[in-house]
Amino acid sequence: MSLDIKELTNNRPSEALEAMVRGLYKYKDNPKFIIKVSTYGDAEGSICYGCMATCTIQELANKDLLPENIINGYDRANYLGFDSDQLRDFEWVIDDARSGKLAPLWLFYFSHDGGEFISQFESRWYMRTCNWEDEIPKVKRVIKELKEAGY
Repeated sequence: MSLDIKELTNNRPSEALEAMVRGLYKYKDNPKFIIKVSTYGDAEGSICYGCMATCTIQELANKDLLPENIINGYDRANYLGFDSDQLRDFEWVIDDARSGKLAPLWLFYFSHDGGEFISQFESRWYMRTCNWEDEIPKVKRVIKELKEAGY
């Protein structure tokens, strides 16, 4: 039985964003992991590289990826216990979310893109390797607003 990302986040986009924030801070000072937006997963020796999505999925699975399973999406899914298709889709929407695009995250959870409701939250941040910590307060404000609206 695979871990279900929607269940782990209580079917709430706000909880996916919270997991992203927690994961970023968890891996920020980890000597075996370097946050690098340009890759879902890479390794050099015993050091893993990963983006916001990589931090998020490790946080949700409560498990650290290793150099031998971080590079390939199927290997990531298998090691962390996720369905590979769901994990691929989730990684893509978290990558969009880190650049302030929330409609794909909405589509991951619901059968519509959120329309006008979600458009009010779009483009409030753009997280890169060099600035993600500066952008976190903006993400946290949106998390709060989504929770207040029940999402």
